[in-house]
Amino acid sequence: MLWQLQREVYNQQGVQAWSSGSVPQSITTSPFTARAYARVVLGYLRDVDSQIDASAAVYILELGAGSGRFGYRFVKQLSRLLQRSVLQHTSFVYIMTDVSPSMVDYWQTHPSLRPLAESGVVDFAVFDAAHPDEIHLVNSGTVLRPGKVANPMLVVANYLFDSIPQDCFSVGDGVLFENLVSIRSPNAPRPASGPTLPLRDLQVSFELHPTRTEYYADPALDGILDGYRRRLDNVILLFPIEAVHCLDFFHRLADHGVLFLIGDIGTAREGDLSEQSSGGISTDSNFWLSVNFHALGQYVVGLGGKVLHPPSSPANLNISTFILGQSPTDFAETELAYDAAIGQWGPDDLSVTTRMLTEQVEKMSRGQLLTFLRSVAFDPDYVVRCVPLLLDSLPDVSWSGAQDLRLAAAEAWDMYYPMGNDDADLFDLPAGLGVLLYTIGDYAQGLEYFLRSLELVGMDPRTTFNVALCMNRLERREEAVQWLERTLELDPSHEKAHAMRAELLGTPSPRGRGRAQRG
Repeated sequence: MLWQLQREVYNQQGVQAWSSGSVPQSITTSPFTARAYARVVLGYLRDVDSQIDASAAVYILELGAGSGRFGYRFVKQLSRLLQRSVLQHTSFVYIMTDVSPSMVDYWQTHPSLRPLAESGVVDFAVFDAAHPDEIHLVNSGTVLRPGKVANPMLVVANYLFDSIPQDCFSVGDGVLFENLVSIRSPNAPRPASGPTLPLRDLQVSFELHPTRTEYYADPALDGILDGYRRRLDNVILLFPIEAVHCLDFFHRLADHGVLFLIGDIGTAREGDLSEQSSGGISTDSNFWLSVNFHALGQYVVGLGGKVLHPPSSPANLNISTFILGQSPTDFAETELAYDAAIGQWGPDDLSVTTRMLTEQVEKMSRGQLLTFLRSVAFDPDYVVRCVPLLLDSLPDVSWSGAQDLRLAAAEAWDMYYPMGNDDADLFDLPAGLGVLLYTIGDYAQGLEYFLRSLELVGMDPRTTFNVALCMNRLERREEAVQWLERTLELDPSHEKAHAMRAELLGTPSPRGRGRAQRG
């Protein structure tokens, strides 16, 4: 019942679960994380390059793709890396999946994803990770089933395994107990077609019942449970049984091998299992459970696979890599890439650092701000917060400083993925970038960003006035007047637009540079 209620919550919220912030995503969808994953994927592709059939694409499938922001940024980052590597000949298709058909509909119409889908680089599918079955790609019509996947495959999952069913056990005095869960609610029972009960109102409890170590009648799984019984004491254990089944499904699907990149709340060290909180229900009625990455790793090792875990306990996000399937290599390139992109300094480390640094951004110089933005891979969520501070440091800027600002704007825009109600949208990132570039004298590029703002965010007198300023500086005088008239239609009391229109109509050449208006 609990899992079904959660599914109903996600189905009802749709993309609003992400755009409203009720589902965490800042770490797992950041450009930095997308680049880290892309580097690991590139390492794996190097390892299996000799096995790849060049006439067929490599499939990279994301489980529970949510808003689509991670997928968009990952495709961008991996494409960059491939173009700069010896694997330029390798083609891939990134498959975004979700259990809800409404999410697939949302991706199909998203302006950032549409060009990628039309080019065939991105495709979509409805897929239930808790009940995996053959995968029907929406756009190409391809069906992925065992024997029909020509190349090694890759599977990405962020904040997914904490949201599908797990089993719960306890260990005490050498005895294994199954924890039988009960759910109570102060609300009256709902009819079958009635509204979803708020998960936050549910009271969850469980009773311990002794059970045998041959619980699953599967030697691999039962061996892991028995190991916990023998080595641990006085501990509650979550066992990610549906995640195991999901790994199994893709192991059977991908005849030539499969790599998993899994990011989630949880731990990969057995010694930390007793210190992990089991999970909870948020005020937004999202239900999650900590993921036992150690058990997943033990299972993969039992299948003869390779496991890469973080060297230390994560603060917020554990990212592990599992590799199944035969290969003539020992996956050295994958291991090197994982160590550099995740093990030594990865998304979890960055999340802790940025939390501290964002409290100091108002005290940073322009150079420090740009260094900070480079460290977060020009994440639009951070760029948009820094634009007002960067503007305060202008126009006293050198040519090299102007180049750095142009780079920051271009990188942020390349990673921009609007969802309708996030921080970047509230400020209007393209308009902010337009003001930044106009202020350093890059009027043509500033104009492009202002026009993008009008297309994405809608007509705004501040932005239409800024378009007029750019047109004027580019000596496109008639168009400048037209945009001033649009501004006055939107805001008849716009004094600067009135003054500038009178000046342009009464003066043969433009005078004054004018200052772009901040959003």
